[in-house]
Amino acid sequence: MSHRDWIAVGVDGTAGSRAATRWAAREADKLGLGLFLVHAYAGYHAMGSFYLAAYPLTPVDDAMLPQNILDDAVRVAEEILPRDRIDTSALRTDARSGLLQAAADARMLALGDETHPAMSRMVTGSVVAPVAAHAPVPVVAVPANWEDAPERRSIVVGVKSAESAPLIRHGFQLAARHGAHLTVLHAWEFLAMYDDAIAGHADLPNWEQRATANLTALLDTIRPDFPGVDAEVRLVRDQPARALVDASAEADLLLITRRPHAFPFGHLGGTGRAVLRETRCPTVVYPPTAEPIELTATAEAARYGVGDVASRS
Repeated sequence: MSHRDWIAVGVDGTAGSRAATRWAAREADKLGLGLFLVHAYAGYHAMGSFYLAAYPLTPVDDAMLPQNILDDAVRVAEEILPRDRIDTSALRTDARSGLLQAAADARMLALGDETHPAMSRMVTGSVVAPVAAHAPVPVVAVPANWEDAPERRSIVVGVKSAESAPLIRHGFQLAARHGAHLTVLHAWEFLAMYDDAIAGHADLPNWEQRATANLTALLDTIRPDFPGVDAEVRLVRDQPARALVDASAEADLLLITRRPHAFPFGHLGGTGRAVLRETRCPTVVYPPTAEPIELTATAEAARYGVGDVASRS
């Protein structure tokens, strides 16, 4: 079955995956899309509770059986979406491969992330960053405590230069749908050892003025397509990852993109990985595509309903 008009969600029974499920269900409801819940697991786990009878000496947490994990995710999603707009799948493979497989057939992929001590992350790693680094569609990292934050009606787009026009257009699209204020944030810094020397020779006020003017001009080329969106440019002299994380604390959604120079889908650099580790709000990582990725349902899906389109694919 094709899930091109669906949002995929990686679920694993944790608080982070439940937060991702709720976020994705709300987005699917707003965008007219379906929800595809995917659980990827390594090793052998039977889909039903007969596992306990067949292997009575093997300690198993019943809640962590694949079917139970999916059933729990469905219950969370059904608080927002009707059941006929929710599909599920259990994939016996490692989490990264399974999630990338799901992403390839979906409009976007949402993943929940837990708060872990730095040392724990060094030992166990996180599945979010590797998947976000290679997925061919946008990947959304949703912090486990996301729902505790108040709604701010604010979307932040982190950009490097005027080459970020597709990402900024995504920001306008989402801001229009959410009735949110859009901030285009550009953070920059000098290396500490050269900071004073460069600052002494550079005309920083004029440079910042020109950078702001260039980004504002870019916004002005996109703004007419979204007349109801209030948008601004903000330049911050700070370490980019820190500036983006700080901005995420005051936003409902943060948008970043991957580097375009790695085959086939770009590369997630150190800044992107740091942001995904520390972000305070759902963060979307976009592939470095030349054209914006349309997130709304197709005209055919809007006409016939998401479930009907998926069943005919």
